[in-house]
Amino acid sequence: MFCRHRLLALVILGFAGPLAAQDHHGLDPSNLDTSCAPCQDFYRFANGGWLTRTALPPEYPSYGSFTELVERNNATLRRIVERLAASAPRAPKTAEQKLGAFYASCMDSSAIEQAGVGPLKNELARLDAIASRDDVARALARGHHHGWDPVFNFGGTADYKHSTMVIAAATQGGLGLPDRDYYVRDDSTARALRTAYLEYVSRTLGLLGDPPAVADEAAQRIERLCEPAEPAGNGL
Repeated sequence: MFCRHRLLALVILGFAGPLAAQDHHGLDPSNLDTSCAPCQDFYRFANGGWLTRTALPPEYPSYGSFTELVERNNATLRRIVERLAASAPRAPKTAEQKLGAFYASCMDSSAIEQAGVGPLKNELARLDAIASRDDVARALARGHHHGWDPVFNFGGTADYKHSTMVIAAATQGGLGLPDRDYYVRDDSTARALRTAYLEYVSRTLGLLGDPPAVADEAAQRIERLCEPAEPAGNGL
């Protein structure tokens, strides 16, 4: 039994131990805590050495080898796109050139700040021109065509009642807060969140050019879109 536990411990520590700290191939016995009896606390026995040496980075709620693998992959991707961005021409043609130019434009914060709301003006003008239900339908169609999913989400999903089938599904979309309860709960935490949300929406509209009073009133209208409707009668 102990040999089986020992073997399993070695397998687990191979995943739990920090990859970057290893200076050799294979499993690192220093990740064990042999002062802990495996039958008393197997997790501590298998990972105690690594837990003792490893501090939880402040940006993570949890940390392990899979998080480290993600970070390694992100670092590799960053090196690739930065290399492509450095050599991207003004008129990119190939896929690599376009990827480099796209990344460079996204990272050029000075140009983004200078452009301000300019790149959005055409879309904002289209929204301002909405005057009928047909206009709303066309605006929604345009948004879904571009993948913005306004008001609702629509796509393929597994059928919950027939797992062998994939069906079309429409789900609620367009909320600024995580779900409906955030808009209707009346506890102090929910009220504080709604106050902060209204301030956020108002400041966002202000960045688009709305005067403070207009932005505040529009923010309240946006929040009211998610308030529950009053019941039609006195039914149960």
